[in-house]
Amino acid sequence: MKIIPKGSYLVGIYGAYFLMFAMLVVGFIVMVNAGVYGNPYYMDEEMMLVAVVVMLIGFIPGVVSIVMWCILTHKLWATIQGPSSRTTPGQAVGLMFVPFFNIYWMFQIIWGWSVDYNKHINDKNIVVPPVSEGVGLAWCVLGCVGIIPFVGYLTMIPQLVLMIVFHSQSIDAANALIEKS
Repeated sequence: MKIIPKGSYLVGIYGAYFLMFAMLVVGFIVMVNAGVYGNPYYMDEEMMLVAVVVMLIGFIPGVVSIVMWCILTHKLWATIQGPSSRTTPGQAVGLMFVPFFNIYWMFQIIWGWSVDYNKHINDKNIVVPPVSEGVGLAWCVLGCVGIIPFVGYLTMIPQLVLMIVFHSQSIDAANALIEKS
């Protein structure tokens, strides 16, 4: 198995995510300037078209971010396959697309990966640093709390920070494991 390029995945996931967010904000600002929330009898249709196009194009980096996240999740689970892993890489990614079940499954593939990774290195007596199980658990809990209306706004930034920390730690851990194998 090849080393997971940390920078490529972090930029691919979070850079594309921030680009999508920026394009949606720009599209919303243009939409407001077009008169959507102003006079109901006047709306600049050309500006409205520009706003809609910018927002639609903004979803392309969002799709790139999701695809990169899926690839990274698959690679992370592929590094710890064995009797101690709770799922296969394909199941880890595929079951996240099942509505409502993905709330439960998020705990299994994020927090569960760190638990299974630590168990894997202990079972095989591989000398690599363990990963923090608390970061993955906190990310999952904030993700669930973020579903609550208005509370979700308060959890967005801490959840994003935890996501970046988790992915950074997990890529480093997986690469250490790959180097030892």
